[in-house]
Amino acid sequence: MKILFIFALLAQSFLFAMNERETNLFKLLKTDNHFAMIRHAYAPGFGDPDNFNLNIRNTQRNLNNEGINQAKRLGVLFKKNGIVEADIYSSYWFRCYETATYMNLGNVKKHNGLNSFFEDHFDENETSKILKDWLRNKNITKPLILVTHQVNISNLTNRYASSGEIVFVKKLGNDKFKVVGSIDTMK
Repeated sequence: MKILFIFALLAQSFLFAMNERETNLFKLLKTDNHFAMIRHAYAPGFGDPDNFNLNIRNTQRNLNNEGINQAKRLGVLFKKNGIVEADIYSSYWFRCYETATYMNLGNVKKHNGLNSFFEDHFDENETSKILKDWLRNKNITKPLILVTHQVNISNLTNRYASSGEIVFVKKLGNDKFKVVGSIDTMK
């Protein structure tokens, strides 16, 4: 009985610490020069089909029901933490745009600096430069959310992100960025 009580206390302490960490990350997102990068919600498979066309949905790997539900949960998580509206941008891929749209946090704008360069669809150096130049000049004074691909997140932050993972980033200046935390939403 005593062991169960101790275990329950430890579990409660762990959950409190996780909720406090999550709350603190979202508080940072409401401060200047912080933004969130999200890898699109779950889209089964790897890469895109050989007949990939940026403008044709059925030539891409897309969200399934699990991914759609994950994207909706992302929006609920932001709202639960006091972010009901944000500047939200996505890559031109349907899985990113749909993730951002299902989050229901505002009008989604497409940005070519968030496009994937995996499988050489776009040039890595050019795409990275577009994003860094844009972020350098972007005055971040309200929540900013960028829905993109794993390769883009890794390129900017040196961090691997799973599907739907939120990576919280601080813009330091001089094209330097620091990961301040993350939340894996696949769990």
